[in-house]
Amino acid sequence: MKIDAAEYSSKRATPEEIKALIADDAKRGEFMILEQDGGDFLQVAGDAAADGFTLEYSEGGRLFRCPRPVAAGEAEGAFLDYLDRLDSWKGRFAWEAADCPRPRTGLLAALARFFGGS
Repeated sequence: MKIDAAEYSSKRATPEEIKALIADDAKRGEFMILEQDGGDFLQVAGDAAADGFTLEYSEGGRLFRCPRPVAAGEAEGAFLDYLDRLDSWKGRFAWEAADCPRPRTGLLAALARFFGGS
């Protein structure tokens, strides 16, 4: 699986990378996303130390969001299970359908900021 963060990217995610990114706000930046080959993903945004993470996942083209802030340990556990392709992490959280699109990364994000988009 591919892992991307605002300040980091790797084509082959490892448990060590996940743990390091969850723990390091500067390296992770505003978000972290773990993406499967088919485009499904799990992502966090925000800062666990401040208010907790926003946790979202996409499956089959639909986006779902946990309605409460998620602590760093909870996010780490979800990401590690997702990396192992386990579904157990889903049952640890309540989920609601979300309408917002996946965050733009890399060049698309830079272009959107430059031209005033979101």
